[in-house]
Amino acid sequence: MAEDFFKDISQMGVLGDMLGGMVSGIAGSGLIPKNTPEGKLLAAQSELFSLRKQEAELLLEVGRQAYDENPSAYPQDSKLRLIRLNIAAAQSAADEANQAQGQADAKTTDGANNCDPGCSC
Repeated sequence: MAEDFFKDISQMGVLGDMLGGMVSGIAGSGLIPKNTPEGKLLAAQSELFSLRKQEAELLLEVGRQAYDENPSAYPQDSKLRLIRLNIAAAQSAADEANQAQGQADAKTTDGANNCDPGCSC
């Protein structure tokens, strides 16, 4: 049963990354002795998670290279283009919000410097 759980972790995306990281942390922390069956299981699952993550990262890289060579060969091309446009728009909105926050912080800081000389702030 535990094997199925940890096998499924690698297929859970971000949540799986978090859980796999926790398992790796527990396995390497010394909380569970490595010479016990539980410790051996955690160590093996931690290594398996790490290797699956490496595999996924490499496949992602290969896929990006293949796509970049011939984007029109993939039926997902139009969807990916739309997502990239949405990413650019969201990045622009985040940049504008960050700039507005910086200006608001500057005004707050400037206002604090203009306090009454008797002010204790």
